Amino acid sequence: TKGEEMKIKGIRWWMVGLVTAGLIVNYLARNTLSVAAPTLMSELSISTEQYSHIVVAWQVCYALMQPVAGYIIDAIGTKMGFAIFAVACSAACAAAAFATGWQSLAIFRGMLGLTEAAGLPAGVKATTEWFPAKERSVAIGWFNIGSSIGALLAPPLVVWAILQSGWELAFLIVGGLGIVWSGLWLVLYKHPRDQKRLSDTERDYILSGQESHLKDVPTQKGSWKKIITSRNFYAIASARILSEPAWQTFNAWIPLYLMTERHMNIKEIAMFAWLPFLAADIGCVLGGYLSPFFHKYCKVSLFTSRKLVLL
Repeated sequence: TKGEEMKIKGIRWWMVGLVTAGLIVNYLARNTLSVAAPTLMSELSISTEQYSHIVVAWQVCYALMQPVAGYIIDAIGTKMGFAIFAVACSAACAAAAFATGWQSLAIFRGMLGLTEAAGLPAGVKATTEWFPAKERSVAIGWFNIGSSIGALLAPPLVVWAILQSGWELAFLIVGGLGIVWSGLWLVLYKHPRDQKRLSDTERDYILSGQESHLKDVPTQKGSWKKIITSRNFYAIASARILSEPAWQTFNAWIPLYLMTERHMNIKEIAMFAWLPFLAADIGCVLGGYLSPFFHKYCKVSLFTSRKLVLL
């Protein structure tokens, strides 16, 4: 039938691609500062200590806002929640181009932290809506490469912008990309129950593999108390607490380190600063596939297979 012809096979993977694109822009916005840092610090007379205050402004706002962003996305829905935060994030990124000193830059980056915080919660939420449990680690592994691809693309993009016009252009370009993605997200993203291009076969496959509480509409309201008293929460959080210091150091300091300690010029930074993030891309995808690998070949439960990946 004509209706059947409009169905898109494997549309859930297209949805992951859309989320991945959003996280690429998200991390482009995040890493634009670190690549531009050597240049803008010189032009705005910002010391290394003042730069650290700018970095901390982003990190504090990002950390405090993440649970709030997750709550808002649960309350108003993945589509509108992610779109609102993405537009605000784009504006905050572009605003950094108008900074006149470290204080104003810290304010703009703090605003970016507040708005960027929705990226990962929204991505996980979208994946939960679109994938059965057994495929979810693979899907999250793929969308997570968006964070590393964004960081990987930042050095050549920012250096090109600096050589063409100035560091301000880099923030404006990334802000513009965020607005474009927000429009695409609003047009293309739909919940599986509302997506007319989703075939009945794929819808049944998604729903049959989801946990029972995810099939109920509307979903139950979350409980902060239940989360923060859960052993599982602290088990997962401990892995992030141990890994984030290294990850954030790479995100915020690598280009400045390469210039000041390794005496690289701006073109050499563009050539080498992206390498850690390429390795992170490989890790994201590999980690996603390890869970179903353990589940299938080590004959362990899906839950145990995920714990093995974390281990």
